[in-house]
Amino acid sequence: MALTEEQIKANSNIPTAEIEEDIKITQKEIDRYESELKSLRNNPIENKLEIYMREGKILKRKDFNDNLKQILKYRNRAVGDIYK
Repeated sequence: MALTEEQIKANSNIPTAEIEEDIKITQKEIDRYESELKSLRNNPIENKLEIYMREGKILKRKDFNDNLKQILKYRNRAVGDIYK
């Protein structure tokens, strides 16, 4: 989901380095959940609920990462506009 410019600006107090680190940490979480999901899918009937839960966590973390990347993209574009 695309963030509005207002939502992006509401996060202007967060340092870029912190956002970049959050992206890395979140990607590691996604990778871990995907690994767990792969194992759970070996027995889908018994692990139905756990599979559902992992899929939800993966989607939530991916959305979070996408939002962080939108903020960085906006900042990079804004910095580029300054130097035009």
